[in-house]
Amino acid sequence: MNKLLKKYISEIIQGSDHRKTYDTARRVHRDQRRRSGEPYFDHPKEVRNIARRFYPSDRVSQLAALLHDTLEDYPKGGVYNTEKEVLDAITDSIVDPKVSQEVIDVVRSLTHDKSIDYTTYVLSLSGTSLRVKLTDMLHNLMTSPSEKQKRKYGSALLALREKHSGTPPEINQSHMDQLLSLADVNTEESFLREAIRKILNEGPKSAGIIIINDKGDEPLFLALKTDNGFDIPKGKLDAMDGGDHFSAAKREVEEEASLDSLDFSWGMEHFDTPKTRCWLAKTDQKPKIQANPETGEREHDSIEWVGYDEMINSCHDHLKGAIQWARDKSGGRRYVE
Repeated sequence: MNKLLKKYISEIIQGSDHRKTYDTARRVHRDQRRRSGEPYFDHPKEVRNIARRFYPSDRVSQLAALLHDTLEDYPKGGVYNTEKEVLDAITDSIVDPKVSQEVIDVVRSLTHDKSIDYTTYVLSLSGTSLRVKLTDMLHNLMTSPSEKQKRKYGSALLALREKHSGTPPEINQSHMDQLLSLADVNTEESFLREAIRKILNEGPKSAGIIIINDKGDEPLFLALKTDNGFDIPKGKLDAMDGGDHFSAAKREVEEEASLDSLDFSWGMEHFDTPKTRCWLAKTDQKPKIQANPETGEREHDSIEWVGYDEMINSCHDHLKGAIQWARDKSGGRRYVE
């Protein structure tokens, strides 16, 4: 009996909260109009209906949906003169002080500081605030949005998906699907972009190949001379590599040393330094320095074959482990006293 009574009282309170909050929001927006000429209150009313459809048990979301623009727009409504008057009206509309404070906190978080760009603002939201913001966004997309508005929303939605590696956990999937569709976001393209981003973030940012000449008594290493010491043919991954370190390494060898015929007779195992993923190969071709294809400038002073000791002592610090690995893997240890 007590449970039934509590449920009945709760339903009465919730119904009362909704009616009073509805009236408060309507008063705040009394003299305000949308661009279409319709009463502005039609917008928060529909935002609340969308929130009820996707989040039927989230009472705070539904109340905040009705009030989401009140702190930002009250000067346009012609009823309230100060923010405090609006906050007092919201507090008086909701019986439970805890719930009213939660609603006020959400409404405050949704008041967009125009000095902050829109995507950064959306990414700062979470939980109930994010639910209400995306509910507001959906109604705007449903009511003849401009192309500029669609691009703005689309960029924010893509950034949100990238941040969460998909749909944020607090957001209903159908809700997100409708947003992406109405914003004309190419979901296949965004999935591909996310996949490439993840690949690019795995492992070092650069790739290269340690090239050895093993025809003499001692294996020789291909050294690209710079002001800071010896380097190997290497460079950062870029879009043409499709996130593939090995493709980037081969491209860099061809661009920096004019070598396009490589023998990976020691296998395809690689060695990761903090900066570069390195493979090991040998070649019969004669290396030659080329200018950078984008800048037209030579990035290295000269190119030559050097012994292990000279290479390990003069190479960039982060490459020393890779050079030692290459010597050991190629069997060069036996030539070192």
